[in-house]
Amino acid sequence: MANNQYSYQDILGGKGSWSDKAPLEKSDGVAQLQRELGSIGYPSADAPGIFGPATKAAVRAFQSSAIGLKADGVAGKSTLTVLNKVKGSKYYSDFGKPIAASEWTPSKLPNYPAGDVIARIIYAEDTNNAKGQQGVACVINNRSGNAAYRDSKIGNPYIAVVAKASQYSTAKGNANAAAPKRGRTGAEDGINPYWKSAVDLAETMTGGGSLAYPAGKAVSGMKVSSAARKMTVGHYMQIGKSKYAQYVKKGRAMSEVLTFEADLDGSGNVFFLK
Repeated sequence: MANNQYSYQDILGGKGSWSDKAPLEKSDGVAQLQRELGSIGYPSADAPGIFGPATKAAVRAFQSSAIGLKADGVAGKSTLTVLNKVKGSKYYSDFGKPIAASEWTPSKLPNYPAGDVIARIIYAEDTNNAKGQQGVACVINNRSGNAAYRDSKIGNPYIAVVAKASQYSTAKGNANAAAPKRGRTGAEDGINPYWKSAVDLAETMTGGGSLAYPAGKAVSGMKVSSAARKMTVGHYMQIGKSKYAQYVKKGRAMSEVLTFEADLDGSGNVFFLK
């Protein structure tokens, strides 16, 4: 059926869908869809109400931002259900709007709000462990007070940390930072809880609040202990597990080593004193 046969509420209620395969008659519902998508970072160059290729691309980009949605460019019930939940949320309207990976580079980070930049870095550094994200945030916060870890040409101390050469690989062209997975199907508010965690930590940090130093698990060599070890203001170092394994093999001295992971396999980070 033609796109103009369905209202926004029809689609939300499970009746029909919009796509570029249907006849392209102007639709008030599609116009609303375009407005909602545009407000959270997915604009369309198509004429208002026309579900053309630009609208399909915007729908697909939104779907790609939400874990659990199929990125097929067709706007059906599942897509509108998530969109309806997140459209008024700061986690979509104020943070993490997609940018081109080519624009996500250290030299351009000062062009963006500090809270947004730090949220993206925290999320890109750890996409699925809230405690691990706390650890990432604490390292950034610790480094922000030490000129040795800041780019002296950048005024904001937090951006100066993540933009400094050779400190954060996620500050250049990283897909999870440039276009974070902000949504999740099945979540009551439609927001990916790990994106929410990253934003909340970034807001606390850049807004002048105090970060809580989390307790992780003590690490000795390549073994994770059951003993707790708390992060401190002295924890300046954060590295991936594979890099940590290289350090251990080379015999590098590290103290107060901890992780928020169950083991040292796969992805995740290890933290230690400078």
